[in-house]
Amino acid sequence: MNNLPKIELFDIFLALGLLSFIYILVFRFRKKNELQKPLFNLFIIALSAKVIGAITFVFISLFYYKNGDTFLYFQIAEDLRNNLFVNYSETVRTLFTPYSELSNINFNPLEKYNYYFERETSWIFGRIVFFFNLISFGSYLVCSILMAVVSFLGLWLGYIAMCKLYRNTNKLMLIPFFLIPTALIWSSGILKDTLIIGLVGLFLYSFSNIFIFRNNILFSIVSIIVGVYLLQFLKPILLIILIPYLFFWGFLYLTKPIKDLLIKVTFRFLVVVLIIGGGYFINQICLDSSSKYRIENALQTVKGIQSFHSMDVFSEGQNSYTLGGYTTTPQVIIKKIPEAINVTFFRPYLWEINNWPMLLGAIESLLLFVAFIYVLVVAKKHFFRAMITNYEVIFMLFFSFTYSAVIGVSSYNFGALSRYKIPAIMFCSLVLIILCNQTNKVSKSGGKIKD
Repeated sequence: MNNLPKIELFDIFLALGLLSFIYILVFRFRKKNELQKPLFNLFIIALSAKVIGAITFVFISLFYYKNGDTFLYFQIAEDLRNNLFVNYSETVRTLFTPYSELSNINFNPLEKYNYYFERETSWIFGRIVFFFNLISFGSYLVCSILMAVVSFLGLWLGYIAMCKLYRNTNKLMLIPFFLIPTALIWSSGILKDTLIIGLVGLFLYSFSNIFIFRNNILFSIVSIIVGVYLLQFLKPILLIILIPYLFFWGFLYLTKPIKDLLIKVTFRFLVVVLIIGGGYFINQICLDSSSKYRIENALQTVKGIQSFHSMDVFSEGQNSYTLGGYTTTPQVIIKKIPEAINVTFFRPYLWEINNWPMLLGAIESLLLFVAFIYVLVVAKKHFFRAMITNYEVIFMLFFSFTYSAVIGVSSYNFGALSRYKIPAIMFCSLVLIILCNQTNKVSKSGGKIKD
């Protein structure tokens, strides 16, 4: 894109004004004793990290990449904002026009962009960005910060939910939610991943409220409905995988009081069958028959994404990878699952580095591998026992493996993969922290683990 957004004095002063307002609001909230001091300090660290991530994303996008989806989304939003002051009724009508009907109206923000992939998704997300951009006065920097702050709120709710379950891990829990560099950068700007990861945090909070803590039920139900509605447009594959696992996590807690082991196992098995059946039903009913995320279209979708991300425009700096050719049959996909999981969590390797973003990703992958080995060694005999008796570990581990297999087998580009894998890395890191914490408790209690 030739016309990149600019950062001028107006943008800087507007951003400083916004940040001043946010931090003043936070500290006034603190004075009312709504947040305890240790938690408040962590809140400031997490919020500041998210803001720094947004600013870093802006400068990387503008001065390093100088191209990408973020500028398309912003330009769509900016075109809508500019037209709003010229022809209000036409802009409002355009905002409520689905992608399939854009060609039938006078003002079509997508018409001038020869964008080759996911134009419908670009239109949906561009309209969401419009509302952020409207209150940002057309500033790319301020719009990025605003979206990062909204994402932070969802993540913080998810973080609070996990801290309630594991009260002595508050500081460590900050890492998977807010302090993994690549996840922080790629989920703190004008990208779909920014809102997606915020929704993931909101889902954690809402499902834990409904099934575990039994409070804020109405708010949680509304949040889930809104989150599902948004996620079906932003990342349908994540919705299809995550929601069934969240329900399974909830039903594990619902069946916890059942004393009879046979009844408990039978009931949980039936729940799994119902969830799988429900997931298939949702896939068939909620998604259009032509949707690339329908089960019958899955193979063609995987092959298309692989080919797309292997194009020269996406392979600049040799960012592409392969698992031995394109997937063409279910049998081939199944064989590639271990490699796909490995590439998601532990690649790129240090010897595969071709640019500085890959260097950052390689270092993180290495640290994740070291952390995994450390937990495995420290846990020793309690590791696998804790892994099958802790409900959070069961849910997060299975989700991480499933989702990492799907994105690993389809991405074929380290740059795209670094964004797609953010939820999987977050949950995998949480698993390691929880297992370490659980193992310490088991050791202190003489090897007893409560179901």
